[in-house]
Amino acid sequence: MTTRRAAGKTSISVVAQLSDFSNQLELKDHRPLVMMVEDDPAVAEMYKMGLEFAGFEVVAHEDGSAFFAALENQIPDVVILDFHLKGLLTGIDIAENLRLDERFGQLPVFFLSNDYSNLNGQVDRAFAAGVLAWLAKSRTNPSQLAARITQALSYSTAEERG
Repeated sequence: MTTRRAAGKTSISVVAQLSDFSNQLELKDHRPLVMMVEDDPAVAEMYKMGLEFAGFEVVAHEDGSAFFAALENQIPDVVILDFHLKGLLTGIDIAENLRLDERFGQLPVFFLSNDYSNLNGQVDRAFAAGVLAWLAKSRTNPSQLAARITQALSYSTAEERG
């Protein structure tokens, strides 16, 4: 019984946190667009639902090719990448390619991956490409991700104002 009560409080707490983020974002002119590259549809859907509840617009892509094709039509406010993806590109390849295009030079990019050992220097390579954080999926729920995104967007907005 104690476990259920604790789990229920956690669920209520997560919902309350997501609702708070949603209220903060409603003060802006638009819902910030998050583009996620995640090859596991169940994981993508879980984060998509949580972030949408928090007030974000979310578009998920299964691979780098689909992501870069979408960038031709729409520029996101934030990008979330997995490390291992289907196709030829890794998440790090995507991050590095983003930084080569001046339109995306300041775009906040996060990694959300269960690969969080250094991976033979790949984590260092990601940070060298300007990634803000490497978050573990197993330790980061949608409300925590929403908090990190909100913080990054708040910082970006403050920098733009001078």
